[in-house]
Amino acid sequence: AGGLLATACAIKLTAGVWVLAAVWARGAAGEWRRVVRVVGAAVGMGLLWVVPFFALAPGPMFDGLLRFQLLRPPDGELERWRRLLSMLGEGHVGVSVLSGLGLLVVLMRARRKEAVAERLFAGAWVLTCVTFLASKSYWGQYNASLAPATAVLAGLGASLLLGWADTRSRAVAALVTGVVGIAALSPLPASLRGANQKDRGLLALGSSIRAGVPADSALCVFEPSWGIVAGRLPGIPKGTPVLVDPYGLMLHDALGGTERFASAATAFEEERSQRTMLPLLARCDVLVLNGRGEWQLSTASERWIHEHFSQDGPLWRSTSSD
Repeated sequence: AGGLLATACAIKLTAGVWVLAAVWARGAAGEWRRVVRVVGAAVGMGLLWVVPFFALAPGPMFDGLLRFQLLRPPDGELERWRRLLSMLGEGHVGVSVLSGLGLLVVLMRARRKEAVAERLFAGAWVLTCVTFLASKSYWGQYNASLAPATAVLAGLGASLLLGWADTRSRAVAALVTGVVGIAALSPLPASLRGANQKDRGLLALGSSIRAGVPADSALCVFEPSWGIVAGRLPGIPKGTPVLVDPYGLMLHDALGGTERFASAATAFEEERSQRTMLPLLARCDVLVLNGRGEWQLSTASERWIHEHFSQDGPLWRSTSSD
């Protein structure tokens, strides 16, 4: 368990909420020796994951894990109440209601020694929500991190309602069962719409890239998924620019000075944010901006793009060889 927790934290630092939840879940049962073993295993595995990278590149690792996260400007949805609405509503209100009932169940059972799972998932859910409300950046897709805990809490809430309904008449039991079923399935329509990639144009963009960009051409995109959906990975063919995370790269450059920014958009207007990106773009045969690029490029950089590339649908082709 400790090894899995450490691996999750190595992938996404916010997974640390599960470590804290695990400490509470087992600690409240008086199982402190087990807590020490799990946390010790997590620390050991975590060191195995990060020490080699710190040894090879201590400066970049420090910048990426600490300095960048502390200094990065706010981005995404900035209003806290809108973040909360996104986490609890927007197509999944029914599940959120069931989760709320599940939290009530946890509150009633929290002092029980055997209620380890209840404390674990409730703690992880609450801490994840608090983390998202306090973080400098937030987008709706972050809510995927809430799914495991939400599912368990919603199950607890549904169990509470169905258990109560079983003590009533058949008609009441049937009605409550139907309501619980509708609530549990409330996210399905939004999930089906989101799963239809054609609605977002991603598949169409991938088709345009496959049809319009030769395999030996240097393709540069401002969102990795655009290239991946076309079967192209960053840095392939060998020798082409490796643009894995243009967003992070440009923000990192913007934060290289002493100035601090009120938003990511303001940071991207700072010419320092363009200093690494522009030389990389100069080595590209084809660019895909697709709105994201225009947002991250400064006015001067956009002017440079228009001078050195010509637009062909969603693609921008280099004119340097013309």
